Amino acid sequence: TMNTTISYFLLLRTIA
Repeated sequence: TMNTTISYFLLLRTIA
């Protein structure tokens, strides 16, 4: 699973 990728992506979206 790409749970780590999704988590990082969501984090970037939250910052942006």
